[in-house]
Amino acid sequence: MKNLIIIFIVLISFYSCIATCDDVKKECIPLSYNILVISKSKSRDFAFKGYDKKGNYDQFQISQYWDFYDYVEKGDSIVKISGHKELMLIKKDTTLIFPLMCHGQVVE
Repeated sequence: MKNLIIIFIVLISFYSCIATCDDVKKECIPLSYNILVISKSKSRDFAFKGYDKKGNYDQFQISQYWDFYDYVEKGDSIVKISGHKELMLIKKDTTLIFPLMCHGQVVE
């Protein structure tokens, strides 16, 4: 019985840390990016080094709610327009659009 109570407490703690899809929308829809990528790394979020639209060097953290990291290469541009759910990855010859995801589902 004691083990069941411990497991129950751990599960409640785990689920309380998971963001709801409404939380994801509130956090991500207002965001705006326009980045020319010069390098990338993975941590809790996706980390990029690059230049903003004004040509200023900066480091950027972008949420993993867009599943685009494996497609990003040096020289690509990451564009996210405030108010939109989609993130665009602009490559030399094409533009890829990534929907906002939450718990494996596209956010509507």
